[in-house]
Formats: sequence, structure tokens, C-alpha cells
Amino acid sequence: MGRFKIRAESLYLLKAQRSILRPRGRIVLLWAGGIGVAVSLFAMPLAAQSGSSKAPSPLAVLAPVTFTSTSAENVFVVVSANDGVKDLTLRLNDGPSVMPRRSDRNIHHFRTRLAIGPNVIRVIGSTGNTTVAEELAIFRLAKVGMRAVAPFPKYYFHTDLFEKRCKSCHETAPETASEKDPTVKSVCLKCHTPLVSEKFVHGPIAVGTCSICHNLSSEPNRYQLKQASFDLCLLCHTKTAEALKTSKFTHGPLGAALCDVCHEPHSSPNLASLRQPSGEICMVCHKTLESLYQTRTYLHIPFKQRMCCKCHDPHYSDENFLLKKTDDQICRSCHQEAMEEHTHPVGVIPKRKLPFEARYGEGGELLCVTCHNPHASEGEHLLPKEGCSACHMM
Repeated sequence: MGRFKIRAESLYLLKAQRSILRPRGRIVLLWAGGIGVAVSLFAMPLAAQSGSSKAPSPLAVLAPVTFTSTSAENVFVVVSANDGVKDLTLRLNDGPSVMPRRSDRNIHHFRTRLAIGPNVIRVIGSTGNTTVAEELAIFRLAKVGMRAVAPFPKYYFHTDLFEKRCKSCHETAPETASEKDPTVKSVCLKCHTPLVSEKFVHGPIAVGTCSICHNLSSEPNRYQLKQASFDLCLLCHTKTAEALKTSKFTHGPLGAALCDVCHEPHSSPNLASLRQPSGEICMVCHKTLESLYQTRTYLHIPFKQRMCCKCHDPHYSDENFLLKKTDDQICRSCHQEAMEEHTHPVGVIPKRKLPFEARYGEGGELLCVTCHNPHASEGEHLLPKEGCSACHMM
């Protein structure tokens, strides 16, 4: 294999489970604990560095830049190919091949969703019977959870370097009609149509005011957000801003100033611009509840229908577990008739604690949820599996 010169930028690795070694020693990426961790090993054969007269490739990736990082979920991949290159496809991390979204003469545009951690993008084409390929590595930073720090510089597309290549064909500098008319949608959407292609489009974009959030003249990287995304959200979502000052409990992502963990900032196929349908997106983080959904025999109807927001406020509340009302008030809002016929005492302090983990009121009194699991159970009526005998030893 010859000799290699290797420079390790950074290594966050306790136990490597998998490594990806690309041909010719060009890219080495390591994975640990099932999560991509920030590793950069530049391996280049010394022979290849010593004045090789290799002919230039008929295929070139213009963007993004290899060994950079981004927090974006999707990235545009721009490829230049000679006339003789046919059947261009892109593969991400050895996944399925995808075709270009658009081709303009010899320039081809792909859009791919990145996985969190290291990503290897490989563009493949053919010239006659010969396969040609180019590849690059880009690291996607996680918004929450394990904050592995990538040892790569941030990637930005709208810089002088990239726009200089595009300006011969594309208008890259949107101009507003006047200071009172910040509409730039028609220019931005020449390239960014995928951002607004879903059913529910974020209000500012729907009316073309991209410049409400994006600074059209930021330097050296243009079109950056005017403020941190959370601060931008609160400029318009004033009800949420006020409630955050007074509410006792705040949903984790909102408390961490990460609105875009749940919401798409541009467009979404889901109501409220959620990244997944309401209820399903809750299970992304609430894995214990997802396990109940999969394993328990009896499911509470709202839980079964993934209607979490029927009982819980997704943003803030003065009640534990972000409930919209107190525990028993929530139950009575649907089960009032059943409660009128109910003979078991509620709201009293039991003489002794129950023989299983249970919830009580602030004063230690019995609640509906003391006996009934509000989500799922192995017992009928959402009682413990043993039913009443779980407490009343009959």
C-alpha cells in the first residue's frame, strides 16, 4: 500500500466500532458508540504528493468544500462535468444513488440530506466504459445531545469564492424594491425552491420577506441570520415570549432555545411546520413512551392516536409534565360522566403508600393517575396488571 503521511486533527474516540477508509487513502472517518464522532485523518500517499502528472478529472465537485462542517440538515452539491460524462449520480454514505435535481449545461445540482456526524459524498459518472468519481467529506453538527465538536471549519456557500463561479449565469445578489419592500422571494427561490415546496410555508417566506430573518449584506458570509434563530422566533411569536417569562415549566427544546428541533423554519408537510406529524415527533425524544406504545396491551385513546397535545402543551405550562390543566381536571374533561358513577375516593390521603410506584397530589392525596396510567398499561382500564388487588389484597 506504500507509505502514508497522516495528520490527525482531532480524535474523540473511546471505542471505534466502524471505520470508513476510502480508496487511495483519501478519506478516513471513524464512528464510535453508534454516533458519528469528529475525526479527521488526512491520508495521502507520498508518491501522489511528489509531482504526479495525473491528468485532471473530467468531473469536479464545486461545492461543498471537503473537510468542512455544517449544522444544516440538507446541502446542495454542485458538480461540474465534461461533455463526455454521462449517467451522473450521487451517493451519501454508501446509500442509494440519486439523480441531479437540475442540470444547466455542464453544471449539475444535487440536494442531499446529511446524517449527523461524518458524511462521505461520492459523485459517480461514466465516460464510455470508464467510471469516474469524486468524493468529499462533510461533518454535520448535532443541535442537541452529544455535542461532538468537528475539527473542520464551517462551510458557507454564499461567499465571494463560490458566487464568483455562479455569477456568469445566476443573479446571486437579491435587491429589494425599496427599504419598505423587503420582498426578495423571486430571486432566492431560483435556487431555494425546495425550501418552500411543502404544504405549510412559514409566514415570512410565504410573502417573500426572506430578509426579515436573513441579512442580505452580511460579510464575509452573506445571508446569515440577523440574530440567533431563537431570538428571531420570539420577535414574531410574542405570546410565547411573554409566557416564557411567567410559566413554571418549559418544554426542553424551547428552554434550550432550539425551536428548530421540532419546527421547520421554512416549510413542512405538517401542521405548525413540525418536522414530523404531531405525536410522532414527541416519540423521537420520549423513547420510554414509544416503548409503552409498542409493548402494552391497553393504550389510552389520545396516546394511541398520537394526540399528545390533547393533554400536554408542547411549549410551556404551570403544571407538571406540561399538562394543560391539573391531572384530575384533564381526566374530567373527557371522563366526567364516568367520574359521576365512580365510587373510589379521589383527593384523599391514603393511610399507606401503594405497593408500586405511583403519582400523588402535592399534599400526598390520591389522583386519577395514582391508579390509572395516563398512557398505557397491561391492566384493563389502564390499571396495574393485577387490577384492584394490586392495592387491595383480596
